[in-house]
Amino acid sequence: MQENLQLGYQYKNHRGVIATFLTDLCQVALATNRIEAAEKYAQECIDLISEDGESYYLAFAMMYSGKCFVVRSEGEAGRDQFQQVIKMGQTFDAFHLVYWGLVNIARAYLMEGQTEKAFEMALLLKDCPVEYKLAQDDSNCLLADLQALLPKEQVEALRKQGHGRASADQAEAAALAYALEHE
Repeated sequence: MQENLQLGYQYKNHRGVIATFLTDLCQVALATNRIEAAEKYAQECIDLISEDGESYYLAFAMMYSGKCFVVRSEGEAGRDQFQQVIKMGQTFDAFHLVYWGLVNIARAYLMEGQTEKAFEMALLLKDCPVEYKLAQDDSNCLLADLQALLPKEQVEALRKQGHGRASADQAEAAALAYALEHE
């Protein structure tokens, strides 16, 4: 990946290609618990893409930047990044960015000990149709983590409050409404 990044710079590839390399490197750094490296890659991507203004690539860089904040127990700063991602998702009509931003806001709440709030958000999102695999994987992991942490009775009570399974359209509309309500 490092070689690809260097070639991207050397051959002055499109910023989107370089941004993809940087976000991939950030993702690997996060997965291997090298937070400083992840932050460096995310910030480098943000700086590169910000020159062109808001873009789809900027949303991904901000998502990973927010994840770095959450890992460092800076939930509020992470949520700020995720809110920006949600706004970009609304601007670009990219529901998966809105969804992924909400999933990560819920993860930030979980990391801060607001487990019930995180679980309510996870339940809101569970029936949403999302084709972006990383966002769906993050959501599934979040829901599993929450179910493992909460007592079974509390999980069942919160599920009942959600009134069962929503249709895909209803679930997406609820997630979009939630995102707008909490801007």
